[in-house]
Amino acid sequence: MLPIKRQIDAYSDFLASVAELARSKWTEFDLKMMGVGLGIMLITLVIQFLGIKRMNKTCGVNFPSPGDSWTSFVEEGKVASFLLATTGILKFRNSILKKKMLLEAVVFLLLVFIFRLTIELGLSKQAFSSGFTSIPLWMYIAEIVPMLALVLLAYFLYKSIDDTACVGLLKFVIAVTILSYLLIAVHWTMESNLVSTPLMLHGTGKGLIPRIIYAIGIGQLLILALGRLFGKEKALDSKKGLILKVVAMLSAWSSTVIIVSGKQGPLVALASIVGGWCIMRLENLEHESRDGSVGVLNLSPLPVTQWSLLAVSLFFCTGHWCAFDGLRYGAAFIGFDDFILIRQAILLTIDTFGFSLLLPIFGLPFLLHTNIHLFRVTKENHSYLRGCLK
Repeated sequence: MLPIKRQIDAYSDFLASVAELARSKWTEFDLKMMGVGLGIMLITLVIQFLGIKRMNKTCGVNFPSPGDSWTSFVEEGKVASFLLATTGILKFRNSILKKKMLLEAVVFLLLVFIFRLTIELGLSKQAFSSGFTSIPLWMYIAEIVPMLALVLLAYFLYKSIDDTACVGLLKFVIAVTILSYLLIAVHWTMESNLVSTPLMLHGTGKGLIPRIIYAIGIGQLLILALGRLFGKEKALDSKKGLILKVVAMLSAWSSTVIIVSGKQGPLVALASIVGGWCIMRLENLEHESRDGSVGVLNLSPLPVTQWSLLAVSLFFCTGHWCAFDGLRYGAAFIGFDDFILIRQAILLTIDTFGFSLLLPIFGLPFLLHTNIHLFRVTKENHSYLRGCLK
């Protein structure tokens, strides 16, 4: 028994050393890299300030007083959902008073309720999952619903390129994203317990397909960057040009974000699209009743605040929370079996902040486009009325 006990002790020491090594790899901080990151953050703040100052000179932007806007550090998803619901109730009240866009207001409140429920289930996800995984109907729903959501996302992208205004690189990038969605569906089908696949194909789907999707995403971003740097700027329609560029950038990132997020990815993407659509539509209602001077673009902070709170809610809805144990470490190994620190850290970062930070930032131009487009329409209407009065 003594040799066996020695082997057990040696194996326990080995496991302890491995755990300590893994913990140090994930939690040790490089002061030089932290300094570089802090420098990049300060540079981006300067660039944003210069960009806002330039837009103020060219467009005559009128920002509301600082007392009308606020920022807060949200530590819990419950706080974010509460604040988001508060803004939704205000929009719903405004819709009732004006008898317009009641559907958008109701859908937005329903979406916030779903977020709140999802956050509660996420906090008790172990008890929730253990009670439902044994139900056959729930297993079928968990496999089929993400596929349907992925098909719906692909349909939205197809409708965006089914237009004469979408040509060239933008159309190619969006079309390739639809192909990536097809690969994601194949990958999930091979990993499904409901469909029996050969062992060789199962291994291919587990490792090769995610790597192909990552490579496609990197290629799409390179194409967009090179097209922006060296391509000729074409005069696109003011309403569609910005939208197509933003859709192309979001589509380039979306396939990677969805596959590392798991089967909840398409549902979260659809929720963010519906939430953004409701925010823009309800903001249009505010502009219809706002008496602003012609030639001055009034940027309301409320849509951006709602979009930020929506992003925070998505962070908690995807099963994350503000702690090291709130990270989904399995997402870092989708497509890979071995551990390389930088590669796995990038995938883990995309999974953690993909829906809550990365995609919402690239989606912000939609809100700016809504304000600018309404400003131009209002200015044209005022010019037309002045011409008629003369």
